[in-house]
Amino acid sequence: MLAAQPRTLREVCDALHIAPRAAEALVSISTALGLVEERDGCYSLTPVAEDYLLEGSATYFGGYFDMMIQNYSMYSFESLRRAVLTNTPQLYGAMTSSPLTGAELTACAPILVRCTARAWPPPWLGRSGLTFPAIG
Repeated sequence: MLAAQPRTLREVCDALHIAPRAAEALVSISTALGLVEERDGCYSLTPVAEDYLLEGSATYFGGYFDMMIQNYSMYSFESLRRAVLTNTPQLYGAMTSSPLTGAELTACAPILVRCTARAWPPPWLGRSGLTFPAIG
């Protein structure tokens, strides 16, 4: 919705069929996370959101988020708490209740590589005398 054009809070409400208070909470959180910006009463996506949240982007991260949502128990506080209190791994139990397919894992691997590659230090930084471990 915001990818097409900036929208006012009222337009966000209408598009999502939600109350103004809920829409304000969503745009406030999204703004705090650096995904949305507000200018002259209109909200739009930031370049970071365009890079990682739009399906047409080469660095679209949605497949990874879909995997996390499908396997939410692996990423929950309850799973962390259980691992700490029982001193047992939680990953495999979560995987057996909602196994990932090879296609899902294969789809996520390039996403992680492409997105990580965008975060590497620029070449000029290496010339400042700093050294970085070899990659690959």
